[in-house]
This record gives sequence, C-alpha cells and structure tokens, in this order.
Amino acid sequence: MTKEEEFKPKGRWAFILGYILLIIAIVAFVPIASIWALNTLFPVLEIPYTFWTWLAFTALVAVAILKNLIIATPRVNVVVSDGRKKD
Repeated sequence: MTKEEEFKPKGRWAFILGYILLIIAIVAFVPIASIWALNTLFPVLEIPYTFWTWLAFTALVAVAILKNLIIATPRVNVVVSDGRKKD
C-alpha cells in the first residue's frame, strides 16, 4: 500500500458521512429558515427564535412528512388462493 492510498478516504464512507451531515444540516436549519420566512411575510406573528420554537416547528414538519408518507404509501391488495380479494 502506497502512502497516497493510505491517506485516501474510502469513497463509500465519505458518501455516508456526507449524507449524515446533510441530514443534520437540514434538520438544524430548515426550521429556523421557515420561522424567518414566516416572520418576514407576516411581521405581526413575531415568532421568537428560541430552542422551543425550533423544536415545535421541527415536530410540526416531522408530522407533516410522516403523514404524507403514510398517505402516499400504496395499498397492496392480497388475493386469496380462490381468487377473492382480502382486505
């Protein structure tokens, strides 16, 4: 093994680490950016930039994403051996 190969990061692990860091950045910054956008569009709201508002907005987005995933999941029909559909 040459010195160049020794210090070269493994490609697969670099991609995995990159995706993990991207997810962490999205979770951290999207709620703050959304609160900023709401405060900019509707100044009367005056939503404070605190940990609790960030957490509440993160929970709200998580519920919306999970609900969308549950609704978007196609329902699979099971056919019994005699040709009837089982719900």
